[in-house]
Parts: sequence; structure tokens; C-alpha cells
Amino acid sequence: MISNTFGWPLAGYPAVRRMLKVVGSRPFGAVDSLANVMARFTASRYGVGRRMSKADRRAFLGPWRSRGSRRATRQVLAGLLRIDPVMATVEQSLQARLADLPVLTLFGRKNDPYGWQARFGRIFPRATAAGIPDGHHFPFNDDPDAYSAAISGWWTEKAATTDGASSIS
Repeated sequence: MISNTFGWPLAGYPAVRRMLKVVGSRPFGAVDSLANVMARFTASRYGVGRRMSKADRRAFLGPWRSRGSRRATRQVLAGLLRIDPVMATVEQSLQARLADLPVLTLFGRKNDPYGWQARFGRIFPRATAAGIPDGHHFPFNDDPDAYSAAISGWWTEKAATTDGASSIS
């Protein structure tokens, strides 16, 4: 199951690379260190906060209360700019070793501006593409019931055998 992610080099995605450069920059790091803007923005109506209660939002923000945790998150995101050679190997391995597996790609319909779901479909010819109609970057949070139903339905249709045992481990 693949959801709102990528499995290839980001060299062909200049807008994504620009965003990662901003997140990894010293000025953004200084502001985020003091104000926790990245996590707060993610927990807003733009991100996962669309359907969160105040208690849920507090729980979501919990890991980023520490400046060290915020710095680590920014470093991971900024590090994506340096892993294109690794991601080229990942993409080749997906195509060479895993392309025959049944795969569910599940994206928010309102957040796939680069066509990554379709690209996974080219890597995995047996892929089933599903989407959450009002889903954004965090479709599992936008409509948890539809998200889990899509996974359960796909599993029943593509992965489970008639005797109830799994054909995939």
C-alpha cells in the first residue's frame, strides 16, 4: 500500500526541491525553532488539522514541542535533496524486483499535483489506484473511514484468497 509519497529521484520536481530548500534553510530553521511554524501549519486546516479536535491537535503537536525534534524533522526533509542517487536505486529496485506485486496506491484526490500516483502505476502494472475524494496530503486523516474501507476492499479483492487465508505475506 502506497500513500502520498514518492519512490524516485526528485531531480525532475523543481517545486518540491525549492520547498525542501526553504525548509532546510537557516532562516526557516530559526523561525521554526522559535515558533514551531512547520508543525503548526501542518496541524492547521491546510494539513491534518482539518478534522482535528483541540485535544487531537495538542497530541499531534506534542512531538514537536522540543526544538531538537523540530530540528530533526527539518533535517530529514532537507536531506531529501541529497538522496537522488539512492532514490534512483530504489526506483530501479521497485521496477526490477517488485513490479509484479499487487499494490494499492491511495492518494488524496486534492493533493497529487505531480502525478505521483500515476507514476507508481507505471512502476507497478498491477496497481490499483484509489483516491479519497476530499483528501489532501493526509487522506487518512481527511476521511479515515473511506481510507480504511479502500484498503479493506482492495485487500479482499486483490490479496485475500477464498478460504480466508492471505495470498500475500
